[in-house]
Amino acid sequence: MEFALTEEQRLITGIRLNKL
Repeated sequence: MEFALTEEQRLITGIRLNKL
């Protein structure tokens, strides 16, 4: 479960960085 959370967080960070 922790692994999935990390992957999702990384995806969110990538999208947020792209939006910036």
